[in-house]
Amino acid sequence: MATHAHGLPYEDYEDEPRYAEEDGSAGWWELISLLVLVVAGVGLPVVGWLTGLAMVHQSHAWTRRDLWIAAVGPLPAVVAVVVWSAVDGQALPLHLGPLGVLILLGGAIAGLLGGAYLTVRAFVLA
Repeated sequence: MATHAHGLPYEDYEDEPRYAEEDGSAGWWELISLLVLVVAGVGLPVVGWLTGLAMVHQSHAWTRRDLWIAAVGPLPAVVAVVVWSAVDGQALPLHLGPLGVLILLGGAIAGLLGGAYLTVRAFVLA
């Protein structure tokens, strides 16, 4: 079994809480952070998503792996929508072009997908 530099096996290291003194349970901060991630990601393009992501990273309920998946996981969906708008500009009702789609829809898509993943990890699988 492969080990990390600290001597822990990879799979045990990834699921370990980020801070040993915290119990890693989800509470009000996590709920508010998820709401900001999803709602602000839709309402305030880019800035709202970044704010929600920063709030989520302040929580101790998720592992580093969860946070990375929530931040980077939605990237293929965002890229697919941007490429789709570049290839077929008539496909989307708002004729914004790729940059406009990235700015207006990128944070919304990333916030919704990342928020859904973290919600499942914190409240459903807990």
